[in-house]
Amino acid sequence: METKKIRLIGGVLVGVLLLIVGLFFIFSGGFQFGSSKSNSSNTKPSSNKNPDGYSLQGQFNKNSQKKRELFTPEYARSVALRILGWMDKTRLYGIRLDNPSSNGEFVCDGGYAVSENCTSTKQCTTRMVANNIGLISTWAHYKYYEHVDRSFPILAVVENDLKTYANTKKISAVQPATWNFKLIYELWSGQELTPDQKKLAWDVLYRMQHDPLIINPIEKQVGTLEAMPPLLTLETATPYEGVLTERDNLYSIFSSEYTASFLFIRDSRVEKEQRYLNIATELYNQAMRRYIKSNGDTSLFNPYYFGIAALDLYRITGNEDFLNTASRVADRHINDECTNNMTLCSSRVYFYHELLKMNAKQEYIQARNELLQKLFTQSFDSEDVASYKLGKNAFYTEHKELTESLSYELVPNALLVRVLIEL
Repeated sequence: METKKIRLIGGVLVGVLLLIVGLFFIFSGGFQFGSSKSNSSNTKPSSNKNPDGYSLQGQFNKNSQKKRELFTPEYARSVALRILGWMDKTRLYGIRLDNPSSNGEFVCDGGYAVSENCTSTKQCTTRMVANNIGLISTWAHYKYYEHVDRSFPILAVVENDLKTYANTKKISAVQPATWNFKLIYELWSGQELTPDQKKLAWDVLYRMQHDPLIINPIEKQVGTLEAMPPLLTLETATPYEGVLTERDNLYSIFSSEYTASFLFIRDSRVEKEQRYLNIATELYNQAMRRYIKSNGDTSLFNPYYFGIAALDLYRITGNEDFLNTASRVADRHINDECTNNMTLCSSRVYFYHELLKMNAKQEYIQARNELLQKLFTQSFDSEDVASYKLGKNAFYTEHKELTESLSYELVPNALLVRVLIEL
């Protein structure tokens, strides 16, 4: 009897001991033999993921709690490349509209849309043909090729776009607006394109060349100006007397366009170029009067378009008055809030970025970087950012009161690509 009790107690003790050993094995992650280690709760999986939530193949780990908040130059360029990928999906094909205001039908076959608008349920549509601004996407691709990746696929996109916009059967008209001429001039005058590609760029520029003799109503108010007008300053200019509308921003934009036209005419030697600079200066004067009228209210007048016009004229004239005006605009608006208006916010980032190339003031660096960071964390649609919506990989403006509440616009995204690749 005693022997049976001893065996029973021994068996229980052995069982308890085995249970303890088993629990130790589970919670410690297993025994270790020699140099080999089994996986444990304290050991990271072997090279599946890096610390910021991406696998080595670049796929986002949705379970990661980390969100991108700070830029590095390498990451900024990857964001720029993602935006270009979104742009490539916004082309419109086979668009033909009867437009009584133009000569014949309105054609877009391979050009870009103004924006992509989406509902919160991922129903998205491309809105409006962007024959007047589409080339800004071509410029953004070119800048990425020039500064980051000189690979054939990027340059092939640029060449294909130039062929499209040079072809009257594919794009019925290429209106000069939002710096179309200014930006394509950068391609034509650069060193990266082949002679054949430069010829395509020249054809596009010629199609949208501003003609002082056949000009739209805004330019008609200026005239052909065979003589240089007196340059106004913020002290000598009188405020504009009319009511400001969004159209008044065209004085700033067209000043930059005529500055680029002056350079194009000078470089191609097809006619006398001075009158283009005269017109650019008078348009700048008119923009200044409207800037003074706005009294700093950015909802009435975009000061950053005006600042860019001043910088463009400074680059070719060397007149410090232009640079001083641009710097004063920057100083006045340096503490302004910019929220949920991607057109205004992107032009502000771009303006400070361009000004830094001529006036590397620390406050301007901070203004550019802080707003760019804010836009990224609050308005960039990507899975690795807190502002993720649909995964479009583009900056957006949110209109909560509208059915199509998310607007991904071409121009703001192109301007931000330029800044991102040069950080």
